[in-house]
Amino acid sequence: MSLRHPFVIRYIPVIMLLLLFSCGDAYHDQQLLHEAGMLSDSLPADALTKLQAVSNSRNFTKSDQAKYGLLLTRTMLMTGNRPPSDSLVSLAIAHYREANDSIALFDALYTKAMFFFSTSAYDSALHYFAAAENVIPPEVNRNKRIRVQRMSGYANLYLGRTKAAVKNYRTTLGLLDGETNAKAKVYVLLDLAQAYKYDHAIEEALDLCRQALALAGKNHAPDQQSLVLSRLSDLYAGRNDFKEALQYKKQEHALRVNREEIPTRNLSQAMLFDKQNQPDSARYYLEQALQGNDHVVADIAYGFLCDWYEKQGLHDKAFGSLRKKQETTRHLESNIRMTALERRYESERLKNENNRLKIEQKEKDILLLVVLLIVFAVSVSLFFVFWRQKKNRQALRLQTKTRELEHQNVLLKQQQEISALREKEALLRESLFRRIHFFHRIPSLHIDEENAGEQHETLPDTGSNKIRMKETDWAELTRSVNEVYPGFIEQLKTQYPSLTDDDLYFCCFVKMRVNLQDLSDIYCITKSAVTKRKYRLKTDKFKITEKHIDLDTFLQDQ
Repeated sequence: MSLRHPFVIRYIPVIMLLLLFSCGDAYHDQQLLHEAGMLSDSLPADALTKLQAVSNSRNFTKSDQAKYGLLLTRTMLMTGNRPPSDSLVSLAIAHYREANDSIALFDALYTKAMFFFSTSAYDSALHYFAAAENVIPPEVNRNKRIRVQRMSGYANLYLGRTKAAVKNYRTTLGLLDGETNAKAKVYVLLDLAQAYKYDHAIEEALDLCRQALALAGKNHAPDQQSLVLSRLSDLYAGRNDFKEALQYKKQEHALRVNREEIPTRNLSQAMLFDKQNQPDSARYYLEQALQGNDHVVADIAYGFLCDWYEKQGLHDKAFGSLRKKQETTRHLESNIRMTALERRYESERLKNENNRLKIEQKEKDILLLVVLLIVFAVSVSLFFVFWRQKKNRQALRLQTKTRELEHQNVLLKQQQEISALREKEALLRESLFRRIHFFHRIPSLHIDEENAGEQHETLPDTGSNKIRMKETDWAELTRSVNEVYPGFIEQLKTQYPSLTDDDLYFCCFVKMRVNLQDLSDIYCITKSAVTKRKYRLKTDKFKITEKHIDLDTFLQDQ
């Protein structure tokens, strides 16, 4: 960025602060979403509090928006709060379909089905339960299918589709194989019995309840046994078989699984005795029902006692029972108000928790602002330092480039001078070589230095036109080479004493750039033999092992 644009630089701090503030809020919302995801299954109320503290879910990525919509809808359903609409979970469904995330898509479809279930739209709930089951991956455990089938059974029962409900519960039983699911199987058997009851198949319902009772006894689960006995008692009472109903109610009472349930059981037995025209037994169990702390049971029991005393002509006791019933009713009303106050308190607590989170967020924002101002100041300082260093580096690069250009100019001049010297050397060498008696008999000495390589390749190996050398020619050869290249022969003799005179003559021809054809004609051998001799001299006499150095190059450098 150039400093010639003051308008841009003036607004850099504002832009940076806006970006950093948005990043700070986004990070806080992201943290809340992560914590809510961790708490959604175990503490849905706390998860809902954190989700409601998210300041702007629109800043989330598509993936996080889908997660936010799914978690918010699910935690509201789990805490008894009715979501305003299914739009958020619908967006999650669309995203997970597009991402091909079958596991998350199942959770979203199941949550939407539960939304419709909570609003009594059971047809829509069944539609989404079926859609959820269709996307369950094969590797996922059967618990998800069991949940879908059981909830579909409840929805069908509410719609009066008892046959479909029976089918759902039968499918659930088929998924509950093995001892690990024995306890869950008891509840499904009871659900199936309930479906048969609504289908007016009382005998099938009784048979299933007996199976459930046997399985509960095998599981050593008194709470399940108590529940099954209660269902059996209700089934027998429903078909006016009060004797059997009473027997199962007594068995249930004998279990005494939960002391808080004893008043309810006593009241139930009292009502059964009353229907069997056994008023004394009914009165006994009504008085037993009053011994507990269940005010709802006490209210009903006082009403029955009042009627019983009135039938017996004990009007004073009937009046006392009625007064106690009124007191119990007032107590119940007080409890209802207390419950409402508790709910209001819980609501206020959630609001206060949200406010606390907002205050903490503001404190973090202020701290972040201070940190960002410090970072901005340091960034501006570093920017100017970097800018100054950049200018210095540019100046240094310019100086270096100038020196390189000057150096290149010097090298160019030197190369031109070397080229001129080489031309002079070539002319001098040629003038000296022209004085050699056999100069005109060696064709390659007439060729320019630039065309020596071309001539070396184009001359044919005819084997004719042999060049005959006399004794005087050999002496003249060494003398001329010493004149053109002073000390060449003496240097070779000193450094390589194994060289013979014939080797030295051969080296002189190579130094003079005599080509293969002329060397072949001088020594009356083939050009391949000349090449082999060069190779032997290179390796045997000069001890050169590098493949990229040939004899010609080596001697030219001497």
